[in-house]
Amino acid sequence: MASDAILVWNLQAVELSEWAVTWSSMGERNRSVSRPATSSPAATGDAPRGRPSGIPSAGPSSPQPLSGRGGRASDTAGSASPGDVIPGISTGGQTERGLGLRRGRRGVSTGRWIAEWLVVLTLSLLAAIGVKTYAFQAFSIPSASMSPTLELGDRVLVSKLFSARSMPDRGDVVVFRRPPDYRPGDPSAPSHLIKRVIGLPGETITSSSDRVMVDGEPLSEPWLGDDVKTLINAPIKVQPGHILVLGDNRELSEDGRFFGTIPTELVEGRAVATVWPLNRLRGL
Repeated sequence: MASDAILVWNLQAVELSEWAVTWSSMGERNRSVSRPATSSPAATGDAPRGRPSGIPSAGPSSPQPLSGRGGRASDTAGSASPGDVIPGISTGGQTERGLGLRRGRRGVSTGRWIAEWLVVLTLSLLAAIGVKTYAFQAFSIPSASMSPTLELGDRVLVSKLFSARSMPDRGDVVVFRRPPDYRPGDPSAPSHLIKRVIGLPGETITSSSDRVMVDGEPLSEPWLGDDVKTLINAPIKVQPGHILVLGDNRELSEDGRFFGTIPTELVEGRAVATVWPLNRLRGL
């Protein structure tokens, strides 16, 4: 009886031992399922726990490498596959690609900056050319023919904002291209001249008592000094579409008394202001 009791006791002990091992294995399996990937044995460095023989395995026979918190797999895992990369955490390859993308964006930004500045400079140049061609242009006074209104070396701003078909007003100071009859063949002759409009189409201009006469009536010229004398040797008939221009310095000016009237198509614009030197800055 004692030996039977001992045998029964031993069998019950073995059964209890197997039940304990089975319970422990089930607990270990549950913990491995609920454990996050970053706390796996391969990532933390803990050695995998052994499994008693006879207990079926719930997963692969060897542990699979997982990417660690720093984006690097364990030493024995090798390089991580694309499927193992944790979103938002760069691996070595991702870091290189990120650097490449940043370099690419930097190159695109530099190229775009250069392109934008080229566009700005081009538009500015076109605007300057357009302003000079169609709006305003500065001219330098090459002689004293318009003294004292304009002195030698003055720079004037000329407005081109008028139609070629419009007629300048009497008293306007205009810049015009050199007439064909003025110093032909002379390479030193200026390409542009600046004078004051005196005669308009249909008028006859003469002089009397050192004053300009328009159709027999004396012309008031407040822009002249009191001692200025005007001499016109022969009457000048202004044709349609033409004007007669004279310099304010009548004794030294080569003007319409020498080359006749000029067509309005030659007029480049009207001088509106003296812009240099600064002490002579004023409107005209």
